Amino acid sequence: MFVVMGFGVAAGFISMNIRNATNLLTESQVGYYNYSMARNLARTGIQRSLRYIDLNPTVANYTPPTSGSFNGGTYTTSTTLSADTMWLDVTGTYADTSYNMKTKLLKSTKPFPGVNGAISVRATPIDITMTGQAGVDGRNYDSSGTALDSDCPDANFTGDKPGFAVMNSTDSAEAYNASSNIYGNPKTKIDTSTQDPGEFIDEYTDNADTTINTPGVQPGGTYGTAQFPKITVVNAGEDTNFSIKFTGGFTGWGILAINGNVQFAGGIDFHGLIVVYGKNNVVDFTSTGTPKVVGGIIVAGRAANLTLKGTGSVGAKIAYSCDALYMARNLSKLRYYAVLEWYE
Repeated sequence: MFVVMGFGVAAGFISMNIRNATNLLTESQVGYYNYSMARNLARTGIQRSLRYIDLNPTVANYTPPTSGSFNGGTYTTSTTLSADTMWLDVTGTYADTSYNMKTKLLKSTKPFPGVNGAISVRATPIDITMTGQAGVDGRNYDSSGTALDSDCPDANFTGDKPGFAVMNSTDSAEAYNASSNIYGNPKTKIDTSTQDPGEFIDEYTDNADTTINTPGVQPGGTYGTAQFPKITVVNAGEDTNFSIKFTGGFTGWGILAINGNVQFAGGIDFHGLIVVYGKNNVVDFTSTGTPKVVGGIIVAGRAANLTLKGTGSVGAKIAYSCDALYMARNLSKLRYYAVLEWYE
């Protein structure tokens, strides 16, 4: 009898231990699940914050949402911004478990070509035709192109520039004699440091918001605004016998990459960077009225042909603007983040 009772007590003890072990295992699994969910929510808070900043068209101080919910949990975000440095303090909470992450990030932009003049040329020989009231101005303007501006948010683009920056003395004379309406410091300059924009084109074509590559007549349109600048690629190909001709007004903000024979016959009003790439380029701003480019133009290739015509008392204007170039350099599609510190 005592033996039977002993076996009964032992069996009960073993059964109780199994139940306790099962409960502990269940609690451990639930605890780890809650821990993983809270950690994932903290990561979600960081990723969502970066995405909100990416969608902002400029790099001005922009505070992401301070809280959010996802998959049954929540997260809170505290953001501190100072110039290009950003601190994120995020806490994810799931059930009764919280997880905290802190990170320090450097907001950076992908490489951007240096702009050495209102029109920088890395092609020779060049053929420049300016008629009517057309003008090229290397003095620094605001992003609207309406007023001279002594300030610039980016040290890469400070100061007044030449009207034309070219590769040799022959091209400098060609530019200098093209018109009396060329201004800058000086009017023209030999500057062989202008970067080949070809090394940046893949980035622009891969991230283009709009690509126009069918030769023929195009109606024009709006390709980016001051609030939402865009990347636009106009590719007419290497054969200059084929062209893309815009018969309607072409308005845009951001980056415009041009290859081949492109004519803006309906007027252009563009703010930012224009890159003329490829081997053979013919770019024609011969519209009636007052074509305007505010920012800078880089022309590359084996040879370049640039025609600028403006009618009326004001005339066409190619005006250098570090503000407009700063905007183009900091397009959301050209930004990335470098992790300086990460704590969790």
